[in-house]
Order: sequence, then C-alpha cells, then structure tokens
Amino acid sequence: MKGIIYLGLCASSMSYAQADSAKVKEIEAVNFTKRLPVTKEIIRVENLAQKNLGQDLPMLLKNQTSVLSSSDTGNGVGYSDFRIRGVAGTSINVMMNGVPYNDSESQGTFFVNVSDLASSASQILIQRGVGSTSNGAAAFGASVNIITKNPEETPYFRTDQSYGSFDTRKHSFEAGTGNFLHNKFSIMARYSIIKSDGYIDRATSDLQSYNITALFKTEKTKLKFLAFGGKEKTYQSWNGIDENTYKINRKFNSSGAIYQGGNIVKFYDNETDNYQQNHYHLILNQSISNHWDLETTLHYTKGKGFYENYKQDQRPEKYNILNSGIVKTDLIRKKWLDNDFYGMVAHIYGKYNNLKINLGGAGNQYQGKHFGNMSSAFGLPQIPFEHEYYRNHSVKNDLS
Repeated sequence: MKGIIYLGLCASSMSYAQADSAKVKEIEAVNFTKRLPVTKEIIRVENLAQKNLGQDLPMLLKNQTSVLSSSDTGNGVGYSDFRIRGVAGTSINVMMNGVPYNDSESQGTFFVNVSDLASSASQILIQRGVGSTSNGAAAFGASVNIITKNPEETPYFRTDQSYGSFDTRKHSFEAGTGNFLHNKFSIMARYSIIKSDGYIDRATSDLQSYNITALFKTEKTKLKFLAFGGKEKTYQSWNGIDENTYKINRKFNSSGAIYQGGNIVKFYDNETDNYQQNHYHLILNQSISNHWDLETTLHYTKGKGFYENYKQDQRPEKYNILNSGIVKTDLIRKKWLDNDFYGMVAHIYGKYNNLKINLGGAGNQYQGKHFGNMSSAFGLPQIPFEHEYYRNHSVKNDLS
C-alpha cells in the first residue's frame, strides 16, 4: 500500500473534459457556473478516486492546472492548503453547493474540519483568475465549488480501507437506500475515520467525518437535505523551520517544546488543535417553466473548538491574575472559537427571446465568540479550573 500512496502523490496531470451543459440537469449549483464566461475546469470526482486514500482535498487537486498544494504535516493528512495561479487560499472563494466555505474572519479554508470530502462530492468546479462567482463576492485568485453527490438509485453498501506510509489509515463506510416511495425518495450516509502519524515530528492527525443526504424529486422539483461535517484532533505543526534547521533535521517540529537552560528537555504531549464543524444545507431546485429555473439554498454551519499550548515564563497579569506574588510561571492555556454561520443563496436563470439571463444573490450572517481559558498554572493553585482570561465577539453580515 505504501507504493500505491507514492504513485498517487506523483501521478501526472490528468485531462478532464468539461460536462456538456445541454445534458439533463445535474446537481444544483453546477449549472450556473458552467455558463459563466470565464476560465473554468470541471473535475469529476471519480477521476480522483485512485488518489483518494485519506489526504485532504488540496492534495488531491495539486495536479490540476495552476494549483500548488502544501501540507503542514508533510504527508497531506491534517492541515493543508492550496494556491491557484500563485494566489493564496485566503483570496480563493471556496464554496460547497454554492454556499461560502471560507472562514468569515480569516478567509482561510480549513479542509481538515471536513476530512474525506472527496468521497461525498460528485464534481469540483475550478474557476481560475479574477471573476464573479455564483454566490458571494467576486474572487481575486480563483473560485472552487464542491458539488456533493446525490444518493444512488439502487441500494448499496460500500467500504474503503487503506493503509500507507507514516501509519496512515483510512476507514470509510457508505450505504444508500436506493429509490423508494414511488421512486421519489432516497437516502445515503457515509462515515470516515482517518489517522496518521505525519511526516513531520509528532504531526499526528485523528480525523472523523460524516455525510447524510436525503433527496426528494419529481419531474420539476428537487429538494435535498444535506448534513455533513467532521471532528479533528491534530498535533500542531504549523510553526515551520529556518534554513539551518532544515539542513540538520527537516522533520523538526518546535510545537510543544519545553526548554530548560536553553535546551529542549521534552515536548508537551497535548499541544493540539481540536475542532468540530457541522454543516446543514436545504437545497431546492425548481423548474418554473420551460425557460426558467430557480435554485435556492438555506444553510447553517456550527463550529466549536480550541487549540492548547504549554506556555513558559508567563506573567500572571497577562491572564488577569492580579496580586499573585509570582513574577513568572509556566501554564497551560486553551484558545476557543465558538461560531455560527447561516443564510441563504439563490439564483434564477432562463431565456427571454434570444437573451440569456442569470440573476443571483446571497445573504449571510456570521457570529463568532473568542475566549481563552487557563486550565492550570504551576505555583498558582488558587486559580479556578478553566480560568477565563479574555472574551470577545464578532459579527459579520454579507449581502450580495
């Protein structure tokens, strides 16, 4: 299996034909993007199946035109990112079924929160360069829209088990009911576990993800409810190293280092990032007439988690502990994020005489809570457990 993963990493670029927009309608948000007069690429996920062995989506896309991918852990499992035409991920508009996925505050895209996403996708649309997107504000670097698949028409059960380098394991289970109740309803569900020790020292990953899809369809209507998300625990490996360290030990990871006399004596075992994110989409695709169609999505995303650090030589006053009588101490802190993102995206398209018309809009609100807890401090036994030392709140409204 080690050889299989290696071949997947080194596979040459593949050619993907664009789907014909004149075919029978595909899943919701694809149609609008196909008609945009911009440089675009439509990737069918079955073409990525041979490489889908547990790595995050940016690594699976690294051989696409103008895409450059990177991995904090060094083997593509855990935190990863990508650039398109040299533009960082914060300037790339990433969507799932037309719903914005970029973090509303940092604008980053954290695919580690929804691991094994490719197993739930039917198509991935990449629009390169400056241009408008199907929903949300215009993108500077590119747009990526991940379209989730519909349940299959016949009952099935599928499992995917793989093992590779750096003790990387993927266990995925998927089942579907097929069509029932006069062929109008169908349901599918997937659950995946991915674990890895990583290439970088202590860059372990423990990832879980799920996807549940229920579909109702008639001749002119498609109504789909989608619940998906994941939970991750990863050892922090985002610090990077300088050139000299790279020459000596390219796998060195400074996260969690505990110093004594200027030398590292050990590493803190729980220098980890912990986060859970759940997404809910209700998608309506309605044929209004022979020439007009409406696509509308209601969405809600809930995220909550923290990262933990062992901090040395800290002043208690920095953590709102006054008059302690201690100048500096070692402590363990957690920085939390608790956020909600919800809204609606919609567009209507059709023909009037010889004129093709596309109208789209989106309205979203983000609310994020930031707070920090100190779980323990050496020499300060009097502090309450999980002492909170800061809290703030952010709100962001987006209308386009």
